Parts: sequence; structure tokens; C-alpha cells
Amino acid sequence: MRKAARRCLGFELKIIRNFLNVHPPAIPWKANDTLFVTWVGINDLAYNPDVDVTINALFKLQEELYDQGARNFLFCDVPCVDRSPAYIQMGIEGAETRFHDWNLALDNAIRTFVAEKSTKNDPITAIYFSSHKVFSALLDHPDEYGFPQKDTQKAGGSIWMDHLHPTSAVHLIVAMELHVMLSSIPQSAPPEGLKEGKHETT
Repeated sequence: MRKAARRCLGFELKIIRNFLNVHPPAIPWKANDTLFVTWVGINDLAYNPDVDVTINALFKLQEELYDQGARNFLFCDVPCVDRSPAYIQMGIEGAETRFHDWNLALDNAIRTFVAEKSTKNDPITAIYFSSHKVFSALLDHPDEYGFPQKDTQKAGGSIWMDHLHPTSAVHLIVAMELHVMLSSIPQSAPPEGLKEGKHETT
């Protein structure tokens, strides 16, 4: 299994190595059967709080994928990491706003990307999935997901593996929610424009 990129720079290297330099035959794919998934941002915000700079760099990479033939995209926003034990203990000022700004900029960038690239004769599909809403719902109502209330801010509990990273049980819930959203998109629907599941940004 290939390791996931941890930051936007790592994402760039993954694209160059896996899709731009060796396509094909090392990783054969077709536009109509391949979904390009992007889920970055948490580590980028930790190292560089300038949201616009990173988002712009991220979508230059999406354009490179588009130029190589990619037409189906899935974008995941960042979860509410400001509610993790680490951020609560450190009391980082403006953390909630920082993640909100990222998600808003991501949503706007997706819409711009679709508007510029998708045409009637050559449409693209861009799907937006909000991990932020999944995490928020879980932390607001942990009992509904099978977690005790006391674990919402506890490192080493059933929700947070440590001070920052969620447990496998939480990852499973996110995966299940993503599966539900993707399954709700009709396979016969024309792949055109921005498609949002029930976790769209508000």
C-alpha cells in the first residue's frame, strides 16, 4: 500500500511520481473509472497558516491531474482538530477560525475549478465530503456513535488515540459516512459539475 501524503508538498510529489512521470504503464487508469481523492490541510495549517497560498498551490496540482486526463475528483475538508485534546490543552488562539477558513477556501476553490474546467462536451465530477461535519456530530453527540461523553476531550480514549489523532473506531465512522455519501450518487448520472453529499459545507 502506498503511503498517503501528509502535506500539500507531499501531495505534489505523489502526483509527480505516480501520475505525471510514469503514466502509463506503471499505474494504468482511465478517466471514467478513476477517482482522485484529496484530503490534506491539517499539517499544512500547522506549518503555514496562510490558507490562500496553500489552497492555490493545491489546485495547481489538480489542474496538472486534469491535464493528464483526470475527470473525477473527491475533496475532503479538514475536521475540527481544534476540539482535539492537544488544541484544547494548548489553548491555541484562533484555531477554530483557521480550520473554518480552510474549509471555506476549499469549497470556493472547488467551485471555481469546476466552473473553469467542466464543459458540456468534457464534464468533470467534483465531490465535496465534509469530515468536519462528521467529527462535529460525533463530538457533539458521542453517545449516538457508541462513545462515552467523557472521551470527547480525552487523549488515549475511545475517540482520540493520543492528543491529536483519532482512533480506528472514529476512522471507521468517517469511512462509513463517506461510503453512504458516495453510494447516494447515481452511477448513471452524467458526471457534470459539483456534486455534494449530505455533508456539504454550510
